[in-house]
Amino acid sequence: MSFKIGKWEISPQSGVAGRHEIGHKLVERHTGRKVYQKMVRAVISNPAANSNAVETLTIEGLAPFLTLNTSQTEIAYNVTSAVINGVSNAEKVRVSSSGKEVILVTNTGYTVSGNEGTFSNGFGEQAEGPISLKVQFATNSTTESVTIPVMVEFYDGSSWQTAGTHNIIQSSSDADVTFNVTPSVLNDFEGAGGSQTVSVTSNIAYSIEVQGDVETNWLTLSRSTGTALTEELVITASAQAVGASAREVSVKFKSAVTGSVIGTLSVKQAAGEDFSISWESSTMTFTNDDLNTIKQNVLTANESWYLEEPV
Repeated sequence: MSFKIGKWEISPQSGVAGRHEIGHKLVERHTGRKVYQKMVRAVISNPAANSNAVETLTIEGLAPFLTLNTSQTEIAYNVTSAVINGVSNAEKVRVSSSGKEVILVTNTGYTVSGNEGTFSNGFGEQAEGPISLKVQFATNSTTESVTIPVMVEFYDGSSWQTAGTHNIIQSSSDADVTFNVTPSVLNDFEGAGGSQTVSVTSNIAYSIEVQGDVETNWLTLSRSTGTALTEELVITASAQAVGASAREVSVKFKSAVTGSVIGTLSVKQAAGEDFSISWESSTMTFTNDDLNTIKQNVLTANESWYLEEPV
């Protein structure tokens, strides 16, 4: 029988007197930048001086890194902020642009000084984590779309390294376009999923699409185009998997003539149900009269499981 400790599986878990080869298998990748360590104790029942022995298992940390989830974001001309998502195990990050001036502003998980952000204490030390960088800029008052190239860098402990460039494409301004979505802010979908309906008013024909950093097929729309009318749009979110993280995508409305973004709608969904496991009866009581009698207890779990004796 094997047992799991940290990121390793060790087998066998027990044995008789003698010399035994004990297998240690790493079953989970270590993504933190610092050493990962666990200790394993082997014990014999005789309380002698050498009745236990301890081994230490370690994995060297990864070099700091930052990976962007997507290479671009499309926004309307009057939207003045965008979020750049990714994963990282670095301690610091900074942004810059060779186009419009961009400003890194406070968002979840980091503090800001100028265009440099420092992640929360401990972030990335033992595991990579999701990052969500928010940048601000001016509206686009021109008749041409504007591309704002945002270079993202991370600190590797001694110098700054380039993670890549994320292009924010800001649509052209068109004073003749009237476009409104009501309500303009959706309620967050529950993990179980569901549907919400918005009313879209436009004076031009438009297309609708879902954009996101990763998978977007969990969100479906009742239609993909619209006309110069007021029409309803039904937005439906599928149920989250057990233990799945919260997720977010954007619904983009684009001019059928120019292809520029004329409206956006953020759609968020809460995390999936937590992992859980429980016994129907917390205590099983036996007497000597129960010798060779099988008693049943009910175990309920929403994920695969195994049994072991606690240390």
